[in-house]
Parts: sequence; structure tokens; C-alpha cells
Amino acid sequence: MTNKNHSLNDLKAEVNNLHRALNQAQHEAARYRSMVEHSEDLLTLLSSTGTILYYSAAAQPMLGYNPDELVGTDAFSLVHPEDLPLVRGGLEVIVSEGRSQTDAYRVCRADGTWCWVETTGANRLDDPHLKAIVLYSRDVTYNRQMESQVQQVIRGARCLLWHAEVTQVGGEYDWKTIVVNAAAAQEFLPVEIPPGDNYNAGFWRAKIDEDRSHMDEVAHAALQSGTTHYTQEYRLRCVHGEVRWLHEDVQVEVVAPGSWHLVGVCTDITRLKATEGLLKDFTDRLERSHLALQHANLQLEILSRTDGLTGLNNHRVFQERLEAEFRTTLRYGTPLSLLLLDIDCFKEYNDRFGHPAGDEVLKMVAHTLRDYARATDCAARYGGEEFALILPLTGAAEALATAERIRTSIEQMAWPQRAITVSIGACTHTASIQSKAELVAAADQALYRAKAQGRNCVVSAASTSDSR
Repeated sequence: MTNKNHSLNDLKAEVNNLHRALNQAQHEAARYRSMVEHSEDLLTLLSSTGTILYYSAAAQPMLGYNPDELVGTDAFSLVHPEDLPLVRGGLEVIVSEGRSQTDAYRVCRADGTWCWVETTGANRLDDPHLKAIVLYSRDVTYNRQMESQVQQVIRGARCLLWHAEVTQVGGEYDWKTIVVNAAAAQEFLPVEIPPGDNYNAGFWRAKIDEDRSHMDEVAHAALQSGTTHYTQEYRLRCVHGEVRWLHEDVQVEVVAPGSWHLVGVCTDITRLKATEGLLKDFTDRLERSHLALQHANLQLEILSRTDGLTGLNNHRVFQERLEAEFRTTLRYGTPLSLLLLDIDCFKEYNDRFGHPAGDEVLKMVAHTLRDYARATDCAARYGGEEFALILPLTGAAEALATAERIRTSIEQMAWPQRAITVSIGACTHTASIQSKAELVAAADQALYRAKAQGRNCVVSAASTSDSR
């Protein structure tokens, strides 16, 4: 009889465990469903042939369609005819090779206008829960319009614009360089381009060999000295053997120790070299061109690295900085902390007071985050109402203190509609955290616990207690 009672108790305990696991799974599913439905990005599920299986709620504000009316239709029917080969080719790569693909193309809105989207697709056909191609799309129409205007400025200025990512490995420098306005540059600075090659490669091969070593010395000396700007002059061999003189103006940004981002502007100064009497006129023109290109370059940098609403670093910059800081931490053993911040009940605030009021809240929270960030920190908009703060050289205690100051400051602000509070998850790197993804996941779990504990609190990944 005792054994039977013992078995019955074991069975009851197992049933209770299953109930708890089921409730947790349902809670997680509801959470992720809410994240998808309230995301500004568009989530699409496609069959392997391009039939739309699911459209998230973002289809309404982005494209003007009711998501349900698109289910079952051919996704290619929404794509601009000129972009169809690109999109079909991308889907073929995703399906046949199983790797992710990112492309930018135009889709038709419900009102007949065209919207530029940047889409990343992944093959989840083998996933028993999805069995679909998963696409994440964001509206980049404004970015494309600005890029077009910038290209017009660059073309009119008759200058070549390039940017490069430079890393130092040992005593060697690795340059990854791209000419931004290759088509326009080929018109006024034509170089020989072998079949199957491009202007980018042709431009670098056209530099006169005798000038290369001096160019490398100037560039590498500038990187080592920590300067933010340098200039140099060199020769370029164009088609038919013509040699041109170029003046190169370079801006330098330190991304991380041993890593730099460079932006260069090249102007043809052949006539200036040949005729010194034209120096003043050409210098004035060069200055005007340089100022125009600086403005154009600034617009490009703003578009690619900042969040348009809050002015903080965008998600791309957050990932780049976190990767760099994580590598530094692993290499030198320095502390690294991460804060993830979420505005409490933000959807309810938006629904009640309207999106303009919600935007003001986002901007004020971003302003507060920027105020508490040090020069070495990285404050970023992580997505929606979530923000992130990377804290290099910062241990757990200091990170929690910073988080608490941010939380208190926001709570005590005089908000026009109603009080605004935030929940913050904090994580400090430990030996058990092997990747930046694990660091983010730990901070996200701490944020989730902060929400579960009643919001308006700070929770550390190393503790389940809050700091209110």
C-alpha cells in the first residue's frame, strides 16, 4: 500500500510539472506573438514558391494592406517589375542553399505608390513549427531618397568618394575599401576595368606604383597617431595611359583598438599641378566641393548609424560596438556590462494618448540615457520601446548603480500625460558567457524578470532581486 501511495504521489508531481511547463510555454508564445504584432518591422512567412502564408500587423502602416487580404496571394505580384529578377534570385538562394539573404527592392503599396524595403530572409522550411521562408522587412524609402540626393551632389561636385574598414593584425593593415560613387567617378575619372571586374578594383590598380609606398606611410602614420584627418596627393593612370593628379582628403574614426572607419574624398588636381596660376580659383572650387561632400557624407553617416527618431545609435551600431567591446573583454580580461531598458506599458500609452505623444516619450527617455552615458559608453535604440547601454570597463555594482540612476531619473521626471517608468535588465560578463549573444540573452532574461516583478525596477542577471 505504501508503494502504491508513493507511485501516486510521483505521478501527481509529474502532472504538476507538466502543467507548469505548459503554462510557461504558453506565456512565452504569447510574449513573442505580441512582439511580432507590435513591431514596426514587417514579418512575412512564404512557401517555397513565394505564396504568402502570413503577414504581420506592420503590413497596415507600412503598405496600407490588411494582412489577411494578402494571405494566399503571390508575393512576387507586389514586387516592382525591375526588381523581380533580384527577388526571385534571392528566394532561390534561400531555398536551394539554405543561407540567409538580404536585398533591397520596391513593393507596391495599396494606394499604388512604391515603397523601398530592405528584407532579410531565412530558410525555416525544415522547422516543424514554421515550415516556411521567414522574411523580416523594414521601410527604407526615406533612406533611398536621401541617398539619391546625396549621389546627385557627389556627381555635380566631380569628386570620388570612398569609405574603408581598416584593421591591424600584428604589424599588418587589412583594408576593405569601397568606392561609393563608382558610376559617376568613371565619367570624370575613367580607369581601365578588365572584363568581369569593377571600378573599385580598377581604381586601386590604377594608382602609380611609385606613389603607393608613400601613400601607405602617410595613412598608417595617421592611424597610429590617433589623428582624425589627413590629406595626401598621388597619381592615377587613366584609360589610354593618361596620368592624373588626385588630392585625397580623409576623415578617420576609431571604432575600437586596432580598428578604424575611414571616409575619403578624391579630387582631380591635374590642372592645378600644371598651371599654378589657377591655384586660387581651383582652391575655392575644391573647398566648395569639399564642404558639399562633407555635408553629403554626414547625411550618409547619419542615415546608416543613427536612429531617425531618437538620435541614438541604431541597432546596427549597437551590434558593431558590442562585438568590438566583447572581443576586447575576452582579450584583456576587462569588465563589460550591458543594460537593456524597456518603457513600461508603452503600447497602452500609445493607444491612449496617440503615437505623437509616444514619440515624445521615446525621445525623452533617449535623452536621459544619453545624459548618463559616458564618452566610452554606447547608448542605442534596441528596437521599439527598448533601449540598450553598453558599459565598457564597468563591473556589476557600478552597472547596477548606473541603471538605478537612470530608472529614478525617468520616474521623477514631470511627464505631461502620466508618469512614465522603465524596467531595466543588467548583465555583467562572466567566464560562463562565451559570446555577445549570450550576454544579450542574459540581460534580456533579467529584463523579463524585472517586468514579472512588477516593472519600474532594475534586475541583474546574477540575481532575482530587484533594486527599486
